[in-house]
Amino acid sequence: MITYLNIVFGVLGLITLTYAVWIKDSRRRGILAAVGGVLMLVYSISIRDPIFITLQVVFIVSSLVEVLRSSAKK
Repeated sequence: MITYLNIVFGVLGLITLTYAVWIKDSRRRGILAAVGGVLMLVYSISIRDPIFITLQVVFIVSSLVEVLRSSAKK
């Protein structure tokens, strides 16, 4: 069952991901993308969409790898 709280998670996730696209610092962009991904993961779990859930997990892992790589370069 989808609730308003789940919709709020989805909207906040979209806003966070959109903002992350405009960030130049790759470490900060990766962190924001991971946070947005987690928020979207909560939403995708609430709607019980296995494809969307899988996509979000892969996206979160990719974002965290970007954070680790950018931290290693500095």
